[in-house]
Amino acid sequence: MSNQKQRHHSGKEKSPLKRDMHTKYEEGTGGGHYNHSMMVADFKGCFWVSLAITVPILLVSPLIQELFNIQDITEFPGASYVLWGLSSAVFVYGGFPFLKEIFTELKSKSPGMMTFIALAITVAYAYSSAVVFGLSYQKTWGRDDCQALG
Repeated sequence: MSNQKQRHHSGKEKSPLKRDMHTKYEEGTGGGHYNHSMMVADFKGCFWVSLAITVPILLVSPLIQELFNIQDITEFPGASYVLWGLSSAVFVYGGFPFLKEIFTELKSKSPGMMTFIALAITVAYAYSSAVVFGLSYQKTWGRDDCQALG
């Protein structure tokens, strides 16, 4: 890249970190403009794949089984490990855009929404993984609570 300062589509100068973050989406735009449609397409792709993986996750989840009284049909040995594996795929694949951008935001000392989402999904995933592999927990919500609401 030449010594010219790169500018965002708003006319403001971009920091080197922000420039690196958007490089993928600027290629092929001709004027160095940020291509939001490419970013949205990437997010949509992650969303649809994650949604497809979520369907079997829900079927194997104990709470859903209890709510719909389908434990006899969908329960099997090792279900919690299958659930963890599928959930790991959603965390890694669906969360990748957020997990990638947290480093950019923290390096630039300007945490934003990507940092917030990355932190939230990482904490939830870490706790859920710990429970699958032996951390004790207290069930705080279940079928009886649902019946009381309806």
